[in-house]
Amino acid sequence: MAALTVRLDEATEEALRRLVDASGSTRSGVVRAAILRLAEETRVRPGETPFGKVAHILGSVRGIPKDLSERTGERFSALASEKRRRRTR
Repeated sequence: MAALTVRLDEATEEALRRLVDASGSTRSGVVRAAILRLAEETRVRPGETPFGKVAHILGSVRGIPKDLSERTGERFSALASEKRRRRTR
């Protein structure tokens, strides 16, 4: 098992002491449990990714060309060329 040294301020040390007393566990046991709990709480779950949040609306728009994303480079080049032409006039 790996060892870790952590510096605690007084308030955190007091909170750790209260948790140890209440749980009957060791300081190390309380810290391990806290780390595992935090890791579980902060884990990205399906649907919480940016894609997952918009997945329900993807493909829901009708009436636009189906190849818009495929022609983006062409459209950007055309817009940039037109802008250059206007500036040189």
